[in-house]
Amino acid sequence: MFNNRLIILISNILVAAVITIMTFSACKDRSVSDQTSVKPSSPPVAETETALNINQLMIEDPINADSYWAGDSVIIFYSYKTNSGKIMIDGVNYSLDKNEVDEKDDSRILTGPEVVIKTSKLVYEEPAGGDCNYGSFDNVSIMFNGKEYSLSDLKIQQCPEVFSN
Repeated sequence: MFNNRLIILISNILVAAVITIMTFSACKDRSVSDQTSVKPSSPPVAETETALNINQLMIEDPINADSYWAGDSVIIFYSYKTNSGKIMIDGVNYSLDKNEVDEKDDSRILTGPEVVIKTSKLVYEEPAGGDCNYGSFDNVSIMFNGKEYSLSDLKIQQCPEVFSN
């Protein structure tokens, strides 16, 4: 009788573990496209275009980098340590190898071999200082596969390199 109870207990634990693992793996693969509706800025000529599927990035080190946020997910990242960045579209990482900042209005142009990202003027939301600066862009355009997509209200977190004594 004790063995039957033990077997039932172990079976229940295994079922709960499998359900938990399946739930977490489904959350891990979540795409940002549900939160980030990036529509073509002009209608395509001969085909029907859907929203650009931009995926969430996993960032390990935000120091000395710019992180671009849509909702609660980082979708564009550029590191000043490596002078490189990335964006993931349809599950594929696309590299960014240049980040130009217009000194007049703090707009940016991030470029890579397959993608170009242009932002509107950066509006700082918190005063400069502290560990990081925060702001937003009213409009961001993404040129990808010969089409231009538009994204609104993108946030940025800028974390300069921290110097220790």
